[in-house]
Amino acid sequence: MPPTLAEALLTSTQAAQIGRDGEQVQSQWQALFGAQPVLLVRNVIRARSLILRSRLCAEQAQIILPANATPALVQSIQRALQPYSFAELDEALALNRADGGVVWAQPGGIAAAGRQPGCALVIDYGECAPAPGADLQGDVALYRLFAAQEAREAGALLLFRDERLLRHVQSLMQPEDVPDYGRLATHLPVWQALARRQQTVLAAVAAGVREAAGFVVATLADVLADAVLVQIPEEAPASAFYAYASAENTPVQWMPLVRPLHYAALRSGCGIATQRNLERWLALPAAPGYDEERIRHTVLGIVKAAEYLGVRWRTDPAHAAVYAALMDELYGSQHDAYRPNFPTISCAAHSAQRSLEQCRR
Repeated sequence: MPPTLAEALLTSTQAAQIGRDGEQVQSQWQALFGAQPVLLVRNVIRARSLILRSRLCAEQAQIILPANATPALVQSIQRALQPYSFAELDEALALNRADGGVVWAQPGGIAAAGRQPGCALVIDYGECAPAPGADLQGDVALYRLFAAQEAREAGALLLFRDERLLRHVQSLMQPEDVPDYGRLATHLPVWQALARRQQTVLAAVAAGVREAAGFVVATLADVLADAVLVQIPEEAPASAFYAYASAENTPVQWMPLVRPLHYAALRSGCGIATQRNLERWLALPAAPGYDEERIRHTVLGIVKAAEYLGVRWRTDPAHAAVYAALMDELYGSQHDAYRPNFPTISCAAHSAQRSLEQCRR
C-alpha cells in the first residue's frame, strides 16, 4: 500500500531549518491563502485553546458541537470550562441548526455548517491538512499541518475572516503556542507538492465513483482530505453495502466507525438521527501515491457492491434502465447480474427521449 497522506507529509519533511524568522515563515504560508489572515501555532490542542480563550468564545458562551465530535475536541472544551451541548447532523452530515452561541463544526472531510445569524462559526479540520487557496466559510478554521511525528510539534494553521480577530488571538499566545518556524518553513514545499498530487487523486476517485457507480460523493475544496466520502442510497442496507464493498478488498471505511457518536451526546438524548445519517456514508481512502490501477481498484469495490444490491446508477434512473435491459439481453430474464432496486423509467421511454433529443439537435 502507498503511504497515506499523513505518512507522506511526515516522511518527506527533512530536518528543520534552525533559526528561521517567524514573521517571514508566517508570510510564506499567508501567501497561499490570498488576503485571508493566517496564524501558525505549535499544535492543534494549543490552537483550540487560543480560540476558546478569544473574544469569539466569550465567557460562558454556549458551544454547539456535532453529536460525533471527537473526544479530543470535547476534552479541550471541558478544560476551558466552557458550557457545551450537542446537535444532530443532517443527511449531508452538516450541523445546520443552532439557537445562538458558537457553532463548532468538525467536518472531517465533508460538509461544514453554514453561517447562521447570531452565531459565531468555528470550522475545526483538526484531523486534516489545509488545501492551497482554502476559502474560509466561518469566522475561523483550524487545520493540522503534519510537520512532525510528535503531535505536540506537528503544527497547526488558523485561518481567519477578520484581521482584528487574528491580532486578538495573536496577543493571547504564550511561549508554548509558538511553533517551530524552521520546521514549518521546511514543511511548506513538501506540503505544496503533495497537495497537488493528493487533489488529483481525490478528484479521480470522486469522478470514478460518480461515473461508474452513479453515487453521490462529497469532497471539500477547503481541506486536503485523505478520503472521498460516498453516500449509500436508501434502497441498500447500509451495513450490507459496507460488508460487500469490504469483501472486494477495497480499503473502505464506514463513517460510524471512523467518527462514532460521542457518549456524552447519547447521554444528553442527542445522536439517534446522526447515527442513521452516518450509516449512509463510506470513506474511500486516497493517498498521493495512488496510481491509475490503485484508483480503479478503489472505485471497483463500490461499483460491485452497488451492482449486487441493485443501486448502481441510483442518481441516473434512465441509465440504470438501459443497463438492466442490456443485462436481460445478454443473460436472459432469469439472471441476477443486476436488478435495479429503485424506480426507473422504461427503456422505451428512455429510447423515445433520446430520439427526441437527437431530433432537437
